Amino acid sequence: ATHGVNSRETDPVEAIRNLTNGFGADVVIDAVGRPETYRQAFYARDLAGRVV
Repeated sequence: ATHGVNSRETDPVEAIRNLTNGFGADVVIDAVGRPETYRQAFYARDLAGRVV
């Protein structure tokens, strides 16, 4: 990874969109597995990206 996002300090979806010029990440890893974090991972990914 070239960047990290602390969700306690900023909105992770907004931060990832800003880092990728609005595109989203190619791969988002949801290591928590809660509905809220999966939703964030889904919206933080690129349209062709995937959530793991």
